[in-house]
This record gives sequence, structure tokens and C-alpha cells, in this order.
Amino acid sequence: MKNIAILPVLLCLTKLLSAQTSPVYRISFEFAEVNAEQEPYNDLYDYTEILLDPTGAWGYEEVLQRSDQFGPNTTRTDRDLAQIYWMKLQLRATARDSHLFSVGRLYEENNLVDIYYQQGDSLYHQTAGFRRRPAEKTIRRSGSYFWVDLPADTIQTVYIRVDNQYGDCDHCYFEFEKRPLSVFYIDHSTVRSLEAAYILQDLETMEEPNRFEPPRMVDVSWYFEFYVDTDCNLDLESVRRSWDSGSYFKGFQRVEFDYTSCHWARLRVINPKRYAQSRTFAYPSDPWKSIEYHLPDTVGRYHKMEAFPSAEGREAFSFSIPAGDTLELYIRYPRRTSSYTYADDGDMADIHPGDLQKRQYRDKYKTFFIGGLAFFLIYIFLQLIVYRDSLQLYFFLLLVGLSPYLMMALDHSQFLNFTEAIFRFSTLERDWILGLAAPLAVFALLKFTQHLLNLKNTLPLFFRIANYLISLYIIISIIDLLDILWWSTHGLPTTDLCITCYANSIKGMLQGCSAILVLCAGIKSYYRKIPLSASFVLSFLPLIMAMVIASPLGQLLFPHLERAAPFIAGHFLTLMLFGILIGIRNNRIQMEKLESVKQKAQLQNDLLQIESKALRAQMNPHFIFNCLNSIKGLIQEAANRQAIHYLTLFSRFIRRVLQHSEEKQISLEEELEMSRLYIEMEKLRFERSFTYRIKIAPEVDPSFFRVPPMILQPFLENAIWHGLMHKAGDREIRLEIRPEGAGVKCIVEDNGIGREQAAALNLSRQHQHRSFGTRLIMDRLQVNKALFNSNFVVNIIDQMQNGRAAGTRVELILGA
Repeated sequence: MKNIAILPVLLCLTKLLSAQTSPVYRISFEFAEVNAEQEPYNDLYDYTEILLDPTGAWGYEEVLQRSDQFGPNTTRTDRDLAQIYWMKLQLRATARDSHLFSVGRLYEENNLVDIYYQQGDSLYHQTAGFRRRPAEKTIRRSGSYFWVDLPADTIQTVYIRVDNQYGDCDHCYFEFEKRPLSVFYIDHSTVRSLEAAYILQDLETMEEPNRFEPPRMVDVSWYFEFYVDTDCNLDLESVRRSWDSGSYFKGFQRVEFDYTSCHWARLRVINPKRYAQSRTFAYPSDPWKSIEYHLPDTVGRYHKMEAFPSAEGREAFSFSIPAGDTLELYIRYPRRTSSYTYADDGDMADIHPGDLQKRQYRDKYKTFFIGGLAFFLIYIFLQLIVYRDSLQLYFFLLLVGLSPYLMMALDHSQFLNFTEAIFRFSTLERDWILGLAAPLAVFALLKFTQHLLNLKNTLPLFFRIANYLISLYIIISIIDLLDILWWSTHGLPTTDLCITCYANSIKGMLQGCSAILVLCAGIKSYYRKIPLSASFVLSFLPLIMAMVIASPLGQLLFPHLERAAPFIAGHFLTLMLFGILIGIRNNRIQMEKLESVKQKAQLQNDLLQIESKALRAQMNPHFIFNCLNSIKGLIQEAANRQAIHYLTLFSRFIRRVLQHSEEKQISLEEELEMSRLYIEMEKLRFERSFTYRIKIAPEVDPSFFRVPPMILQPFLENAIWHGLMHKAGDREIRLEIRPEGAGVKCIVEDNGIGREQAAALNLSRQHQHRSFGTRLIMDRLQVNKALFNSNFVVNIIDQMQNGRAAGTRVELILGA
């Protein structure tokens, strides 16, 4: 019982001790860091405590009752910061004074911020946060600034409510990053203006940039206040009178410049120097086609002027400001129609005129890149028309799908800012283009991989997964496009339901999965020794690196690396390598086809040679059989001396036949010598009953011209056996060689009985002699034409005299 009675006392002591151990920040004028406005500050993260408001309905009084429930600040390690927090900060100063603080870093505001502290019976309440209008803020500038009056040597507790949920919407295209909670103590003596104002910085003293460094410039967009003129009917005086009720800072509205309204922007410029300064304002990217700007004269009267940034190298306007003076300028942005290019919400920079001019010269890089991309597209399209290859079709579709992303990246590259925009589309048009381009690029990439690596046959599992990814991506893209169509006709959704946001998240994951699948398929194909797989993996690596750098992981690993340049370089390099890969693949296919044609031609050549040998094999026994019959006849007739002479001629003739048996062509000189030997043998056999003449025209070089072996013998045989043998009286055979175009004409002419009478006699004497030579020689001439592309013509002419047959003339034209 005693222990139970002591327990409440122990709990009270624990609470008291915890309250006493809460960290207290003692005001110090030694500062550790300096922000972008050159304002020294100290980070009080370790001195703050937090309490999560689960209902979002707690007020200051309720939080006071829970003062003992605050714990250490863990928002720099917490993942989910979209909460409503209360922060507690205890301060102590050695002397009474007012001190300046901010919740969050400069330009890194939270949604809604309320500051409470109490002194005696007085409760002080200040407001800040980017979701409040400038007039609603305690200190009228970007950033959540507030004052705290600290008495001397007294601990002052400050309670801060931070609503990190207010204004969140799933239908927004971007979300402001949820920042970790902290309070920063700022040296207020260095703050030149507690209202939003751009204090001119000395651009001349900045280090002149080299080719790859950003220009000498200051982003002034955070100093602007904006005002919506819904009906576009307000003049400058009306806008100035109602400015406080309708103005807002950058980020107050998620889609600040809607297309159906006009907008005004106001900027206060302070010249701290003792001399007048001239400045040039320009748009780093996405310039407006036309704007109006109003500048005061020396007596404060405003004068309207016009500027055309799109046509004037992104320059908005230039102005001068006297020494130590403050200038308040106004800009009017007109209502935009579909003809207006997509432009950011009044983002503007104070840039050194020389650097702006140098930047404008970089338009040639964009022109060169877009020209190269257009040439690449046209070239691949023409190749596609000529060859109609499915791989080139997928490559062309991949090029078309990635082109809008490359052009948009060019416009957002820091290296090419202040240059002419090329992706000139409204937000809606841009969403439609990218919504169509993304599924086209994913489809083409996966199909390109399937086709190049032949995944259907080599890696069927990867092939099926790729098809599933394509189907899923197309379905999600159709849903996304339908949602864009809906809100483009009905306006942005007012509920938290956002199909487009979820669809974009899913598409982003599917893009990553597709890239991983392609890479894994390439590596797997390499280990399976599939042709071109190694080159494919190397070609795909630049695109993988570009995707990693552009991803949240890349932003974490390389926080200061510019995103657009690696994105462009990686994608364009991969496309170039893919194009080379297609060329290598097509060259391999052509080589394989050529090799196949060569093999086919070789086979045909072999077959023709075999056929030629077969024909000669048929012809040689036929001729030898005839010669042996002749020798047999001489022996039977007891003409031994003639038989021996005939046998001598026959042996010489056979030796030449055997010498040329393996040759496809011999010289005409050798052919004529064989023909002479044959005629001599036949003349001897017929007991010198006929004469012959061999005549060669001087223009013909018989040693140069080549003909198939024994090509003339069958014609000579027919002339002797069928023309002269049956004729009584003078019998003569003539062999003449004449030039004929590029070839020669061989004439075999006899004064025999003619073909008609010879044919009649042959019918009655088939058993005695049957000639195979003519048919075989025609077959051989056809084979010779196929082997050597040597044309031939055979003309057989019946010679007549006084209406009677006077012989036969055979004209064999070779190589004409």
C-alpha cells in the first residue's frame, strides 16, 4: 500500500525533471552559417521538441496542457512528414531585445505555420507559411519568419504549429517537398528588407563563368508577388488598390498561372549602391510570347511598355535604378490560348548582359541537336521504307517515343538555359504528347529487345514477361489518357482522387522494371553466346545510367548534378549505338545471304562441271568407238601401212584428248590442231577421197581465244560421214575462223549431198552409223554458257545450186 501511495509522487517528480531538462537555447551572436541572402543564422534543430497532433484540431490551450508530452525532434530521420506538428522552443537572452527567427530554411517553407508565445497576460500569435497570402504573413517575405521579444534572463517558451498537410492534393502534378522541422535564429541586423524585395547584387564582381558553368545571374522569382486578374479587365491602378487582398507568393497555388486568366507580378528592387545601376531581366526557360511591364518615372508615374521574350532571346526588359533608391515594377501576363507556349509561372532572373548574349549563342547547339535528331528520324524512316525490317520499325518507334522527352530535356538543361525554346506546347498539349510517347517508347524498346536477341526462341520466359509489361503499360497509359481527357474538358478534380497521379506512379515503376528486364535479358543472352548480345548490353548502359541519374536515387547520390545533360547524353548515345547495332546486324544478314548465294553458286558450278564431265565422258567413248571401227576396217582390208599411219595419228589425237580431259576450256589453237588430226585420220580412212582447207583470219589470235575442248569435232564428223561419204566426185570440207564482234565465228562447210538426202540415207542405214555428237555438243555449249557466261549461236545452212543440194554450212559463233 505504501508503494502505491508513493507512485503518484514519483510520476510528478519524473514530469518535473523532464520539464527541467528540456533544452534551452541561449541567444548568441556567433553564427555558424549564411543563407542565400547573406544572412548569418544558427540551426536550432537540437533545441526543438515536437508533438504530433493526430486530429489536427488542437489549439494553443490544449497544447499547453500537453507540454510534458513533447519529445526530441526526429523529423530529419522520419519518413512520413505529411503530418500536423507542434514544436516547442525555449529561448533565453541576457538582455531584452527582439530577435528574428524562421521556421525552415530560406525558400523552404512549410504549408501553414502559426507561432505562439505568452508574456504575462499577453498572447502573441504570428502567421507564416507558403500557403498564406503575403498580407496574412507577419513578415511579408518568402520564408516563415517571425519575431520573438525576449526579456532579460528569462526562459521564453515558443510554441509553433506546422501544418504539413494543408493543401495537399493527389491531382497536383507536383508536390512541394515536405521539409524536416527546424527553427533558425537569424541575425536581423543583416536583413536589409523585411518585405519581399530584391536587393541588387553586384554581378560584375562575380567570377566570370567558363563554358560549362552557369552565368552570372540571380533568381528573382522568389521575390515576386503575384495577383490574378480573372476577367483580364483590371488596369494597373485597380490592381494596386486591391493588391493585398489577392496577391500571393510563388508556390501559394499549385497551378499558379491558369490559362483562362491574366496575371500580374510585382517586384520591389532596392539599389544599395551609391551609384545608379542598370539591369537586364530574362527568362531562363520557357519564355512568354509577350508581356506588359510598368516602370515608374522620377515622379512615380507608371508607364506601360511591351516586351516579346520569345522573339528577343528570352530577354524580358532592362531598366535603370538611381543610387540608394527603391523601385517597384509591375508585369502583366496576358491570358494564354493554345497558341501560347508552355511557360513557367513568371520565373525570371537578373543576368549579366554579356552572359545573356553568350548564352543566346548556344541556340546553335539546340539547332544542331534537333537537326541531327530530325535527320536520324528521316534516315531511319527511309531505311524502313526500303528494307521493311521489323527491327528497324521498332527502332524508329523508339526514336519517335523518346524524341519529345529529349526536346523537353533540352529546354530544361542548365547548359542551354536562356536559349530559344523548342518544346512549344501548352501544359495540356504537353501532357497528351508525353502520354502517347511514353507507352510508344516502352513498347518499342521491349519489342526491339525481343527481336534483336530472338528472345522468343532463346529466352522464352523473358519474352513472355516483356509481353506482360507491354500489355500492362498500355492499359495504364490508356487510363491515364482518359483521365487527362476528362479533366481537360471538365477542369481539374476537386477531390483527392487522382487517377493520373497513380497512373504516373505505376508507369514509372513499369519503366524501371522494363529497363531492368532488358538489361537482364541482354546479360543472360551474353552468357548463352547469342550474337550481338554483348554489344546490346554495352549500348543499353548509357540509357540505364541516364535513368538512374534522373531518378530519386540519382538525386540522392548526386544532389548537385544537373539532370538534363546526362539524360540527353545517355538516351542519345544509346539511340546512336542501337542504330550502329542495327547496321551491324543488317550487315551480318547481308553477309550470310551473300555467303548463301556463293554456296548456292558453288554448288551449281560443281553440278555444271559434273554435267560437263559427264557429257565429255559420253562423247569420248563415242568418238573412240568410231576411230577404232575405222582402224578395224583398214586391217580387214589388209591396208597395213595405212593402218599403222592411222594408228599413229590416232595415238597423237588420243594423247591430246587425254591431256584436255580435265580442262573446261582450251585455246582455239589447240582445238584447231585436234580438228586437223581428226580430219587427217578421216581422210586416211576414206583413202584420201576428199580434201580439206583450214583458214584463219589474220584478225583472230587462236592462242588467246578459249573454247570448250573438241567443240568442232562433231560438226566435222557430220560433214564427213553424212555429207561427203555418199557423194560421188569432188569432195571438199572447209574449216574457217573469222572474227565476230567480241568473239569468233567457226565455219564448217562441205560440198556433200545435203542434210535432206543424208537424213533419208541414215534412216535406211541406222544400223551402220548413228551420230551422238551433235546432240552432245549442244548440251556442252549450254553448260559452257552457264559456267563462263559465254554466249553461242549455231546456224546450219543448206547450200543450194541450180535448185539442187550443194552441201551444208555450219556456223558456230562463240563469245559474241
